[in-house]
Amino acid sequence: MATEDSGDFTFDCIVIGAGIAGLAAAESLRKAGCTSLCLLEARDRIGGRILTQDIQETPLDLGASCIRGTSGNPLSNLNLRVHSIENVLVFDEGGNPLDADLSNSLINTIWAAKERLKAERKEEPAYSKLEVEDSFMGKRRKSWWERMGVSDSVERDTSSVNVNPPDLTIDLKQPIHIDELIDAFKEEEETISVRDWLMQDSVLQEEFHQTPLLRPLTNILELTDGADLTQISFRNHSKREFSGPHLYAPDGLWDLLKIAAGGILSTSSEVLKLNQQVTCIDYSNALESELHPISVHTAHGTTYSAKTVICTLPLGILQSQHQSLFHPPLPPDHQIAISKLGVGLIDKIVLEFPHPFWAADLDGFWTFLPESGVRRGMDFDEGAEEPGLVWFVNIEKMHRKEGVVGPAVLVAHVSQRHARRIEEMEDGEVEDLFMDMLRLCFEREDDDGHVLVGVPEPLSVRVTRWEADPFSMGAAVYLPVRTGASIADIITLSEPVPFPETVNNPTGCQAIHFAGDHTSPHHFGTVHGALMSGLLEADNVALSLGISK
Repeated sequence: MATEDSGDFTFDCIVIGAGIAGLAAAESLRKAGCTSLCLLEARDRIGGRILTQDIQETPLDLGASCIRGTSGNPLSNLNLRVHSIENVLVFDEGGNPLDADLSNSLINTIWAAKERLKAERKEEPAYSKLEVEDSFMGKRRKSWWERMGVSDSVERDTSSVNVNPPDLTIDLKQPIHIDELIDAFKEEEETISVRDWLMQDSVLQEEFHQTPLLRPLTNILELTDGADLTQISFRNHSKREFSGPHLYAPDGLWDLLKIAAGGILSTSSEVLKLNQQVTCIDYSNALESELHPISVHTAHGTTYSAKTVICTLPLGILQSQHQSLFHPPLPPDHQIAISKLGVGLIDKIVLEFPHPFWAADLDGFWTFLPESGVRRGMDFDEGAEEPGLVWFVNIEKMHRKEGVVGPAVLVAHVSQRHARRIEEMEDGEVEDLFMDMLRLCFEREDDDGHVLVGVPEPLSVRVTRWEADPFSMGAAVYLPVRTGASIADIITLSEPVPFPETVNNPTGCQAIHFAGDHTSPHHFGTVHGALMSGLLEADNVALSLGISK
């Protein structure tokens, strides 16, 4: 067990960050038999960028909320109630609704273009090497279900979901050639942006000619990565996406956190320590400890010692603080990888109303942010060719059960530079902006100017600010075209950092392991990617500690 000496704590492994990756790593180690374990979290809660709060006694995700694909996705095998998005409407730049058939046709055209992009990317030579990433990248010998003991039953309102678990078992005799895989991506020719690719797609160009509105609607694709399509690299689609629909969890992803955390949340567990902001990870053995050469310092002045560390801090934190956070500095390859990857931004605006004023059968709708300078001098476009889009989700329908209506709540999603501008605004300004948009789309007057269909004043408005959050500094991970980032940088960042040669290390452990959505080569920028990276690094640490089952 951990020992205490003058306020300093000593452990076999310290996990930093209690987001989904950190929780999965810590609980996996605990179940493997690691009894000398500590999980440090800067916030006063677990979850990281997964945050579920109640509105009108209804759980609502203010951070990550979507299960991306179902076939093989470990999240789809949990006992979560899920809701598919099927009935979607598009409003044009003047706030006029398109009919349902045209709305669906335009959206399907955009997703079809994305599938063509992904198919072309898969033809690149480096991509074929990534197909064996499980063999190259790790020792993932136990599946999520075996490790966590999760039930196979899934409560859902769609019958089209394939919940067969993927085979995560690999042949440990398979030779691992990490350098070969990294070199394959480094040797790729210069890439283009997703926007450039779309503009070169002959099928889409013909569609643009027939339906001009389709061109600005391609910005729908920005919401996945939280970045402008001119900034997202064609290489961004190297990752493997699970097939099947994207689903929302109406009851929030809090249940996922509870499953991932398992026994760590037990009242008898002393593993989790909240309000412990890590300020320095010193792996120089400054304390000259033979068995616990890593010192982890916190803002409260507490020092923890360990044989090895799993760092799950978000990419935004690493980019901002890695030079002061690690001593000695991280290897040059890790520093370069951190600097080349992109941090996207997705924020939500939650609008609560006294009653719904939108169509009851709508799952969600797309509308446009105001044009440059239209309202209060706010330039949301900053010279961009296409205006920004807002995605609204109908929470009332999502929570409707057996004839009982759900809360009259809309959740607006904004991304990239538009989200950054909104984060700079006061809450009252944000409320005015979004109420103007909703009135433009839903309020109707007769010829005399009398309101026929009105939009009521909101009961409350909440604005997330994930970039301003000092413990996240962003919301998503992507490969920027300007830095030439590639999967090689994700792979590099997923590699453990050894102790300096000057440190005597009889433990046989690596100093620092990284986990999180920025370290999953196939699934970066996703909840399931973060989860699986935590399990993978837990396996690696368990092997080095000699406790692997």
